[in-house]
Amino acid sequence: MDHIIGMAALALTVATLLACSNKDKLTPTPQAHTYTLTTTLSPKGGVETRSTMTDNGDGSISAAWEVGDQIWVLYTNIGDAPEETTATVTAVDPTTKAATITLTLTNPKNGGSITFGYPANFFNDLKDPANDQTGTLDDIKANFAAISGTETMFVFDSVVTLPDVTMMPAMSIWKFSFTDGTEDITSAVTKLAIDFPVNSMTYIVTPTSLSNIYVAMYGDIINAQPVSVTAKTATGVYRKTAASVSLASGKTYTSTGLALTSAAIENAVAGDIGQLIGADGNIYPNADIATAFGTSGVAMIGYVGTESDCTHGVAVALNDESNKAKMDLSEATTTCAGKTAVPGGTWRLPSRKDWQYLFIGCGSSWTYTDSPSGSIDCSGLQSALNNAGGTLMSNRYICTEGARVDFTETTASFGFTSDPWYVRAVLAF
Repeated sequence: MDHIIGMAALALTVATLLACSNKDKLTPTPQAHTYTLTTTLSPKGGVETRSTMTDNGDGSISAAWEVGDQIWVLYTNIGDAPEETTATVTAVDPTTKAATITLTLTNPKNGGSITFGYPANFFNDLKDPANDQTGTLDDIKANFAAISGTETMFVFDSVVTLPDVTMMPAMSIWKFSFTDGTEDITSAVTKLAIDFPVNSMTYIVTPTSLSNIYVAMYGDIINAQPVSVTAKTATGVYRKTAASVSLASGKTYTSTGLALTSAAIENAVAGDIGQLIGADGNIYPNADIATAFGTSGVAMIGYVGTESDCTHGVAVALNDESNKAKMDLSEATTTCAGKTAVPGGTWRLPSRKDWQYLFIGCGSSWTYTDSPSGSIDCSGLQSALNNAGGTLMSNRYICTEGARVDFTETTASFGFTSDPWYVRAVLAF
């Protein structure tokens, strides 16, 4: 009897297991396998890298890894979502400048990619090099002097191998100090902007009492392109432009004792056509820089010269008056003259002469005449205004003579009318 009961109990156990097997297919939950690995990160061409940065005073900056430096790691197994982790520098070769790192990966797959980045803060998107720099080497080494490299993971059975990685620099470093033409003003600079208009790249730096200002910038994509430097102090805004500059990633550049000139509109030159005039009476490359310097763009320089009944030049307001309201001559004249004053300039309702010189200044082949007629190319003015963030002129606008000018995006023509029309002010300076 006991034997029968034992056999029955065994049969019940087997039946239970079979039931579980049919239900769950006996598929165990896979255990995560972690691997602690080492590899070597080598800077491109043996160029010195990383954690410590020292200005050698000869135009060069030396740098080196330090044991304990944190490296950002992104690894992507084929078919899986990417995973982030960190690695730690465990040794540094004083000759090659390469760093040995250790890291732990979970379930890496053969053929997956792995990317290393330094500094870790940069790749974690904590700070934006276009807006968050403070002008020091310490800030750059901790947040902006980015280098990275990507390789393929090799996994066979339980052996995981990571190849050595060449780390490619993304940034160059530009060292500045400034004068106002006579005195050093570097320590007085509270805002600095470096603008590359071709690439639509602007670096806005907020330094504090520095004898030299360092700016990390993306290199390699700046090849023989124009650049503008704008600096603000408590006493004024200063600037300098260059027609051509090239930057290579991983390189250091020095512009010390750089002489800046006042950015006041009275110093405008023909090359400033298309630039913004701020409410503070200074010239800015774009609206973002004006905003960063504590003002706003109010007009775009369209002509530099004395022919248009002005001392130095004429700028056109970025927008129509009173939200594109129509006005008669008297109201339009009063409204334009009553706009908020800009240092060094005078607001007024434009004359036919003003408009013609704005067209000419922005590239039209038109020749000035006291009695303009026919179609005039205004595409250059409209395009420059659009690039400056302004609103294009459209429809009919009233002029000082009781005349009107009719705009399309590309052409303008003059006529006479007593009817009210739209109003766009100009700033004579």
